[in-house]
Amino acid sequence: MSNWKYIPYSSYKCKGVNGGFFDNRPIFSHCLPINIIIGARDLGKTFSMKKFCLKKFISKGEQFVWLRDNDEARKKLAMDNGSRFFSDVPEMKLFGYKEGSIQSEVIKCNGSKCGYLMPSSTFQNYKGSSFQEIRTIVYDEFIRELNRNRNSSSAWEIVNAFFTVSRHKNADNIRIILLANALDLGDNFLNFIGVEIKDFGFYINREKGIVLQYCDNSANFNKKMSESVIGKLISGTNFEDNLLYSKFKNDTDLFFDKLPQKSRLVMVLCGNLTNVRIYTDGSLYYATNDSNPDAYKNKRFVTHVGDACLNMPVLPLWHKNLIRDLLKNNRFRFANKFFQKFLIEI
Repeated sequence: MSNWKYIPYSSYKCKGVNGGFFDNRPIFSHCLPINIIIGARDLGKTFSMKKFCLKKFISKGEQFVWLRDNDEARKKLAMDNGSRFFSDVPEMKLFGYKEGSIQSEVIKCNGSKCGYLMPSSTFQNYKGSSFQEIRTIVYDEFIRELNRNRNSSSAWEIVNAFFTVSRHKNADNIRIILLANALDLGDNFLNFIGVEIKDFGFYINREKGIVLQYCDNSANFNKKMSESVIGKLISGTNFEDNLLYSKFKNDTDLFFDKLPQKSRLVMVLCGNLTNVRIYTDGSLYYATNDSNPDAYKNKRFVTHVGDACLNMPVLPLWHKNLIRDLLKNNRFRFANKFFQKFLIEI
């Protein structure tokens, strides 16, 4: 985890901090332009950042972009003039707030445009637009739910959406915020920025201008969630840690730190953003990073037909079947969670 500094941090060592809900002041105190918050559902992450954006507009006229992953999610949030988006705003008790609405992709506050609601998946539709007035970008639920497919270019979509909105801005006049529940250590974007999340706290990369907060829960929050109808339903199941206590799925026995001696290279799989080398020691197979993309030209395969070329054919069916059978029989080991997900998606 080069260039990343980990600072252990608990939001709830002191009783009564923000009523047990998310407080954005600690992460903003690091004064970095890219802020990533990962924590349990209903912790107040979206509420906190929505309040931040509206307050900035009302007091200073600063506009924002609210991103969702696709146009379907955008349309649902914009339904009924944005009633779903603004439903909890009265609870914020914002001084000067009267009413809010969403008309198509334009978010309005007190009758004036305060921002845009956009899908990241169609960033190319906005390339000619000017976003000079935007000061904050919030990507809500940038890590998808476990039962919803995320294509392999999700990091590409996220980065391009940010670039479209903020390409002419520097760290002094833009703040980027990404929000997610604790769902997937193999997420494409987390792998792209190179962060390895181990425990609750802050993960800081000042060279990249990123601070990530992996949030813990207060005892009161945990008690409230566990006593709810759904909390009782999933108590003692494999959903409990992930949904109630903001913990990632963990299969530590499937991961390795160092390749065994005398391992031989079998193939190199070339995806949209990532290449993965497959080695074997004769018993198990190992998926690890492709450290030199110019090496082993004769062992390279692309994973999508559209990327095939003369010197790099598409992965043959029997190779896919081999990978499938090795995964089914638990004979793969992975350098990190992302490589595991990469092979499963193939």
